[in-house]
Amino acid sequence: MSTTTSSHAYGIGVIALIIGMGASVVFYTSFYLPESLEKPSVDIHILEPTENFIISIAEAGIELNQPEAGI
Repeated sequence: MSTTTSSHAYGIGVIALIIGMGASVVFYTSFYLPESLEKPSVDIHILEPTENFIISIAEAGIELNQPEAGI
């Protein structure tokens, strides 16, 4: 009767997979998720400006016969 030999490669692979998934979950919950949900910090002078800025566009700023103008 012959005996079959087995290796521990599958067990080692499963353990490596579990460790890799655990490291991924730890990275996602500890670093990526809090940083992606964080609101950006904006200075108060940008949120509530003290001056009004008037932006004017020059009439000759575009040529109408250019094909990439989209007009």
